[in-house]
Amino acid sequence: MPSSSIYQIGTLAVHVPRCPHPRLAGLRRVPADQPGEATLELDLVAGAAWQPGLERGGEVFLKTQPTHQCRIDFPRRRIRLRIAAGLDHLGWHFVFRDLFAALCGLSR
Repeated sequence: MPSSSIYQIGTLAVHVPRCPHPRLAGLRRVPADQPGEATLELDLVAGAAWQPGLERGGEVFLKTQPTHQCRIDFPRRRIRLRIAAGLDHLGWHFVFRDLFAALCGLSR
């Protein structure tokens, strides 16, 4: 996916810098004609070794699972989703759950 693509997901225009995995192709929607209101960064991480946890409060929300890590920076309107490589089918369900919860959180 070109780095300049902006897609409409629900009511939110989201700039997706890159789509690192075929399973994330479902995020693609009709291109939006307005600038992105939020940025979604997707990273596949080989050998992810983070500890599960939850940090919230202030301007940043960080949720860490064994399968992925989701960080929402509310003032910058940025979601960073780090995904462990080699995720199984169930793991992808949890990734998408947190991804769409993050998008809902930014969509007002």
